[in-house]
Amino acid sequence: MGAMARPALAALACALALTGCDVAGSREPLMDSRAPPELAARFYPPQGWAWGLISAGGRPAQRYGVSSPPVVPRAEVVILPGSGESAEMWFETARDLNARGAVVWILDRAGQGGSARSARPRECVHAPDPEADAAAVRALRAAVAQGGPNRRMILLAADDAAAAALKALQEGAPFDALVLSAPRLPGGPLSPLQSAAVRIGLGGLPADTARAWSRDGPDDVALGLTHDPWRGRVRRAWALANPDLRDVGPTLATRAALVETGQATLKGAAPRLPVLVLLPDRTPEGVEALLRRLPEAETLRLKGARPALHLERDETRGPWLAAVARIAGLPQSPLTD
Repeated sequence: MGAMARPALAALACALALTGCDVAGSREPLMDSRAPPELAARFYPPQGWAWGLISAGGRPAQRYGVSSPPVVPRAEVVILPGSGESAEMWFETARDLNARGAVVWILDRAGQGGSARSARPRECVHAPDPEADAAAVRALRAAVAQGGPNRRMILLAADDAAAAALKALQEGAPFDALVLSAPRLPGGPLSPLQSAAVRIGLGGLPADTARAWSRDGPDDVALGLTHDPWRGRVRRAWALANPDLRDVGPTLATRAALVETGQATLKGAAPRLPVLVLLPDRTPEGVEALLRRLPEAETLRLKGARPALHLERDETRGPWLAAVARIAGLPQSPLTD
């Protein structure tokens, strides 16, 4: 290690004491979130919603939820949210897919949402295992296979969950189709200084500018994730009512794991199944490289849409939902008994 790097690492060690996460701590999963009173009923859990936990290979438990349609199921959709999202942000989509005849499963990411947290304060996202999400997808898929008759199985991954979803498929998770919603791969590798910090045990440092969670922070409209003023409030409303769902961003070790998973995805074989890629107006980071690995994927760009496609205005969310229903073999309109 160069002489100039040592003072910088010493400064990092000092910063850890002041702003880093205590990665020796742990918090149990959140299994009973409180519905925010300011949200409309469409953002609440679907009828019959049930929570569960899955632990792949002895890893910390990840929370999932499931709801069934009011009719004989036609498909099963497993949703893997993007970083910073919890299952609660997908309740409206789960309701819509239930109404079209799908059983819907939503798997919270490792160390995020309502999954077990391995750092204190809980707002820190510390998930240093690059295999965790893909392993959890495989384990959940195995559990789904035991739950009923053969049905069309769809994996829907949002944002940077694309890498974990593709890794799960490359490792043999049996799905019939993959939907990537505004997929994004993490940027380039950590800087040499950040990598050195992870190696010497400072992976609990925040990867981005340290900040505390604030009840007055921006909603998803202000963050440029959606145009819809009502859906743009969903994330903050659930976090305000449930402190265990708050998120101030990843640690260095988490960012390193995300980058490793993304790089492994680009080196792996393309999945041999139908792939639908739904894109917002602006191409997210890493998508061009990803699409080169998926030469036969169907792509649909939603004009005027921002990245949180499931939370966008009806005029752009409608075509997004229609495309998901189509690849799942579901009708475009809600079913009745």
